Amino acid sequence: RNKVSYLCLAIAFCMWAGWHVVSKLAMHHLSPAGFLTVNILAALAFVPFLLRLNKGQAFDATGIWLGLLAITLSTTASLAYSYAIRSMDVSKAVLITGGYPALTCLLAVLLLGETMTWTKTIGMVLVLSGVAVVNH
Repeated sequence: RNKVSYLCLAIAFCMWAGWHVVSKLAMHHLSPAGFLTVNILAALAFVPFLLRLNKGQAFDATGIWLGLLAITLSTTASLAYSYAIRSMDVSKAVLITGGYPALTCLLAVLLLGETMTWTKTIGMVLVLSGVAVVNH
């Protein structure tokens, strides 16, 4: 099971990298709002497949509200990012926003009760140091 998790992370890693580059290319042809609209419509095409993956598991109210919050956060972030990459190099933008894993780690400790370790702390410092280097 752990191997499958790492494979899924590798796939996400590659897809996100491609998403950033394709997003920058799309900004030459679409407004950020138009781009986000196309993204949402494309995501809707996956609904039948996702429902099959769900395999009849119940949707509870808390899960639905948290899912809606997650998509709202993601949509807002995508829109802000799309506006940013219209006027700057995507290679710089992605490195600046690349600091979000450090914030995610901190939030996971504070809100989810996950354990902060020295290796996570060092990783957070390295990530934020890299963001600082790119900004100067």
